[in-house]
Amino acid sequence: MRTFERSLRMKKALTIIFISLSFILILDSVNAGHALVMFLLAGVIPGTNITISGSSMLEAFTLLIGFTLSRITISLIRLRDADDEGTIPAQRRPRISSARA
Repeated sequence: MRTFERSLRMKKALTIIFISLSFILILDSVNAGHALVMFLLAGVIPGTNITISGSSMLEAFTLLIGFTLSRITISLIRLRDADDEGTIPAQRRPRISSARA
């Protein structure tokens, strides 16, 4: 039975790997990486000749970084508060048995 379970796990892993590689190849064929870099660095909207001004890109990045840092800070505060209340179980330590065989 273990061999069957391993076989299923291996098939699932290979399927995920091949689908991921196919997705990467498709994105590479449409130059998605280049379009993303051009959008982030120069403000060029992919598929058009429209560019976003530098000040608008700066505002957008400032907002995104602010939202991201606030989410991280809030989750760390909640984690600290939950830890202070004792609602998070402590790490389990392996029991060392002194029983003799």
